[in-house]
Amino acid sequence: MVSIFREKSSVSVFWLVTLSIVAHGHFLVHPPNVVVAGKAATFFGFMTPLATLPGFALILLYHFIIIVQALRFNTVLNNLRMFPKHYFITALCYILLTSLNPAWGDITPALLVNFLVIWLFSLLSKLYNTNNAKPMIYNIGFITSIIGILYFPAVFLIIIAFIAVGSLRAFRINEWMVLLMGIITPPYFIVALLFLTDHLSVIYNYLPQAHLHGFVLKQNIPMLITAVAGLYIIIDGFLTWSANSGKAIMQVRRLWVILLMMFLLSIPLVFLVREGHFDYFILGLLPAAAIASNTFIYSKSNLYQTLLFWVLIAIIIYDNWFWAKT
Repeated sequence: MVSIFREKSSVSVFWLVTLSIVAHGHFLVHPPNVVVAGKAATFFGFMTPLATLPGFALILLYHFIIIVQALRFNTVLNNLRMFPKHYFITALCYILLTSLNPAWGDITPALLVNFLVIWLFSLLSKLYNTNNAKPMIYNIGFITSIIGILYFPAVFLIIIAFIAVGSLRAFRINEWMVLLMGIITPPYFIVALLFLTDHLSVIYNYLPQAHLHGFVLKQNIPMLITAVAGLYIIIDGFLTWSANSGKAIMQVRRLWVILLMMFLLSIPLVFLVREGHFDYFILGLLPAAAIASNTFIYSKSNLYQTLLFWVLIAIIIYDNWFWAKT
């Protein structure tokens, strides 16, 4: 089955759509929910009316979002030559990973923000070869700040922006200052506007509270199995990439480091923001899918790839048809 996605053809796209439908077959009984809750999603109030749409429309909307994100991110990685040749494996992994947890089967602000994450990574990847970097660096800072304002849990991307500039560019203090100015610009204008209109006190209504808290796993055994399976494919993908990274050019190796940091820095969201906690981890599924792709791309055993694929499918079916109902 995995071999289908190793070729760049329209047939692979068809099977991606089919996989998404099969992985979320439970939608026929329980359509996806539209979840907009908490201060972290304040700016996504426009999503609330979507909850009134009929179930079939929500199913189509969810599949559209997931498939477009999977294909777009897959295209970005292929264009950057992150793999030996063009595949649809990253798109495959993204659909599989987003199907593992029932909470990721809802239409949420975190899911929509992944469009912006793809865009941001595409911009970051251009830093290495650009001659006129300052305008691009300012735009990266500005866009990163806007993403953090629109959706607070994505604020960790500001750290990613600094890591990218530091790794993809030779150190120049003026470029770091330009990045900082780009990050500061949106909140500066927001605060200035609120001050001039005598509404500065309203800003506290848009600031979610981030604090350390415990994370209680419900239904421990199914969650543990799902987490182990997801982490296994990601860790195996990382180890596989490490063993083959010597063949890649310097730019590609640094982009992989940025993806790894995006994944690692998304993990603390589970423990920093109480509202929605585990749902926020969908922000880390894009880099996770890219890393996990190496498992299927570099493995020489078709049996291993096939077995791993069907184990994930079995977990997805159990999680969405049985565990979600308990």
